[in-house]
Amino acid sequence: MGYSIAIDGDWLIAGAPGRSDGSATSGAVYLYRWNGSSWDFFNRYFGSLSNSDNHEFGSSVSIQGTRFVVGDVGPNNSAGYAYIFDWNGSTWQETAALQPSDGSNDDEFGKDVKLYGDFAIIGAPYNTTNTGGLGAGYLYVRQPNNNWALAIKYEASDYYGADALGYTVYIDSSQVYLFANWKFNTASYDDVGALYIVDLP
Repeated sequence: MGYSIAIDGDWLIAGAPGRSDGSATSGAVYLYRWNGSSWDFFNRYFGSLSNSDNHEFGSSVSIQGTRFVVGDVGPNNSAGYAYIFDWNGSTWQETAALQPSDGSNDDEFGKDVKLYGDFAIIGAPYNTTNTGGLGAGYLYVRQPNNNWALAIKYEASDYYGADALGYTVYIDSSQVYLFANWKFNTASYDDVGALYIVDLP
């Protein structure tokens, strides 16, 4: 527990992607609530599709207000999932399980996740993109019917090999930030990394 961690207000969420039941590694997240002087354990949660072996639910976590998102990079030969949970007044309830329609083996969709209001940005650093590069960020937005829909897939047009765009992601009120962990610099001939900043649609 503690592979990933996030805090907002009185809530702390900790990911345990290696958590197992017997021989099956499914992963879990643990929620703690601040009581004014210490953190009380609230509950443990699993993804609805992460109840079998080779899952890593809790690979990444993000929480804001009455919502949190969890990455699971393990399923489907590391294609990955992301799960949305919402507070219903007494507990946290899973409201969405996200996986892109163009996902494939080894994408690691859910490597990093971040929330801002009704937006969720999910990194897939090993996705082979339409431009031929490696790595992408998927921006989802909550719809009026409470479903989550893909708004845009971010790809780098100046890719150079295995850049791993989406290895780390962040979002605020106006912009999305995507880090390419292995961005190659042709001048220094080295993997120096790069940060891509784009406006929200």
